[in-house]
Amino acid sequence: MESFLIYTLDDDIDFNKILKMSLKPFPFLKVKTHTTKEEFAKSFKEEKPELCILDLNIEKEGEGFQLVKGIRNVVGSDLPIIVLSRRSKNIDVNFALNSGANDFIFKPLDDKYFQLKINDYLPKELKIENLHEDFKEIKCEDQEGFVLIDFLLTYIGIDFLVIKSPFFIAKDIHIKLKGDMIFKIFEKEELSFKVVESIQDCEKYTVKLIRDLEQSEYYSLRRWLMANGGVLA
Repeated sequence: MESFLIYTLDDDIDFNKILKMSLKPFPFLKVKTHTTKEEFAKSFKEEKPELCILDLNIEKEGEGFQLVKGIRNVVGSDLPIIVLSRRSKNIDVNFALNSGANDFIFKPLDDKYFQLKINDYLPKELKIENLHEDFKEIKCEDQEGFVLIDFLLTYIGIDFLVIKSPFFIAKDIHIKLKGDMIFKIFEKEELSFKVVESIQDCEKYTVKLIRDLEQSEYYSLRRWLMANGGVLA
C-alpha cells in the first residue's frame, strides 16, 4: 500500500486546516477534507476511503450520529470511523459508539494524542514506530488510582486555576493538587479540582481547573488574591 486515504467532515474550515497539519508526520496519508454532507457523499461515491473522521455537529446539532449510522449501513463494519467533537458527556460518547463509531476524540484537538490514535488504525506496514515514545496518557479505570506528576501553577482566579503539566490530562477528570502554594493560598494540604480544559501549548499542556470552594477556602483565596493578584511568575 503506497497511500492511505482519509476523508474528514467538519463544517469549520479552520479546524480542517488544523487537522491536516496534525497529520503531517504521516507523509503517505492522503487526506481529503469536506465541509458539507453533500461534498462528503460525492467523494464517498467516487472512491471509498480507508478511514473517516467526522464531527458530530454538521449543519445542525447531533447530525453526525445519523451520518455514522448511514455509513455503517452502506459499507458495513470494516471501515474505521473516528468521531471528533466538543461534546464530552458520557451519553454522547456512548451514543456515537453505539451508532457505529470506532473511536471518540474530544476537541480541542491534542496533536500527540490524535496522531497516536491515527497510528493505531493504520496497517502494519504504514505504522510509525516509536511515535511520541515519551508521551504518557493518564487514564482512569474502574478502580481508584493515583499518578504523581509535577505541575506549574500559573494563574489563580476567583473562579478557576491554571496549571501547566508535562502530560495530557483529559477533560472532566478530578485531580488532587498539593504543595506549598496550595497551602499558602487555601490553608489546606491538598484540594481536589475538576479539569474543564486541557490544551497543548508547545511542549507542555495548559490545564484549566475548577472547584466548588468551601466558605473557608473562598475567604482564604480572597485574602491571597487581594495581597498577591492572580498571575504567578
